[in-house]
Amino acid sequence: MGERLAGYEVSIFGRRRELAAQPVIVANGFSGGDFIADNVAHTGNWTTIDVLTDVVLDSSTVCNISGLAASSATLPAGKQIFGSFTSITLTSGSIIAYR
Repeated sequence: MGERLAGYEVSIFGRRRELAAQPVIVANGFSGGDFIADNVAHTGNWTTIDVLTDVVLDSSTVCNISGLAASSATLPAGKQIFGSFTSITLTSGSIIAYR
């Protein structure tokens, strides 16, 4: 079995179990986030976007999802998007971007 290290069990492979919980921590906003509902360029390091109202991303948005900002597609309210976002500009709508 594993041993205890700083409150976490370490498996026989030496990986700490909290690594598996990392997406849950990010998705729940434990690292903070930013409410964005304007047409101003916002810079930072975000990993998850919750779409609050229908959103169109401006083509100047920088993320690792190929073609997302350039598509001018409407992202429907209630959608959650995971990726690496370093600059977010909205054409319309509102989001919460989580760090």
